[in-house]
Amino acid sequence: MGRRAKKDEWSRRDGESVPEYRYRLRLRVIRHYCGGKRIRCGCEGCRCIGEKYLPFLQLDHTKGKGASHIMNGRRLRGFDLIAWVIKNEFPKLFGVRCSNCNTSKGNRGRCALYGIRH
Repeated sequence: MGRRAKKDEWSRRDGESVPEYRYRLRLRVIRHYCGGKRIRCGCEGCRCIGEKYLPFLQLDHTKGKGASHIMNGRRLRGFDLIAWVIKNEFPKLFGVRCSNCNTSKGNRGRCALYGIRH
């Protein structure tokens, strides 16, 4: 795939609103990190596996290096992180977790619901 075709794939389409554009790119990134399979939380040992509501899913830094993505003095998050991932051709630094698991991992080192039926 040529450089121009790749750019067009990630460009905003005619008539596409900014929220639609961001949703499309976010869905593409989440699907990539889910291995092209169905989108879901990938937290091992937790009952959240299977969470598939896209607004609840987040990119997870698999090695806990979330603070390392800093540009212009601020951490990359949200759509800025999605754009960085696309620009850097989907580095193998990420996985997908639901917001509960991702926040727990950052605060406690693992999901607070690990091993608990919920």
